[in-house]
Amino acid sequence: MPQVSLYLEEVVLDQSAGRAREQELSLSRYVNGVLKRAVASEWPAGFVASFGAVGDESFVRPDGPAFADDTARADL
Repeated sequence: MPQVSLYLEEVVLDQSAGRAREQELSLSRYVNGVLKRAVASEWPAGFVASFGAVGDESFVRPDGPAFADDTARADL
């Protein structure tokens, strides 16, 4: 496994080491997990490319309310 050197503030190192101990993990394994979650994709692969891919013609955005139906605004 590749190795990386990090420069951390003392407080961040202490907090990370404490959390690693709580989870019974080495500091390296704990930091690896934190970084994995930080860089993980929030959406499944291909999700954005599938936007608009529904071929059903009944699947349409409804019309919004007309401007005339909007609440009257007070002049400021």
